Amino acid sequence: MSGKAQPTPAGLGPRGRRLWRAVAAEMELRPDEVLVLEHAARTVDLLARIDEALVSAPLTVKGSMGQIVEHPLVSESRAQRATLARLLAQLKLLDSDDARVVAVAGRRTSRARAAAQARWQPSA
Repeated sequence: MSGKAQPTPAGLGPRGRRLWRAVAAEMELRPDEVLVLEHAARTVDLLARIDEALVSAPLTVKGSMGQIVEHPLVSESRAQRATLARLLAQLKLLDSDDARVVAVAGRRTSRARAAAQARWQPSA
């Protein structure tokens, strides 16, 4: 892929655009990575909406049998955060120790990644 930054996909919210621009500015993305980044950006936006809804919502609600259960958005938030972690891991943006997004040091190309992987593969 050329050194041009990928255009921001239509329909992203503020947090999704921020993630897109931060990653796209630092990485050369293959077509499959562009799709993964778009999914990650949309997931960030969905999480923002869930978090916003939970600010005013109780953390528990009555279940179908009248029992107190966790608000459905709490578990959905947890599921979406796990999805985001998997997507960012595909882009190699996660610190393996604590799954925090870390700064990308420089441009990564497919050739550089392949060279790094070859260097660390056990010799046959």
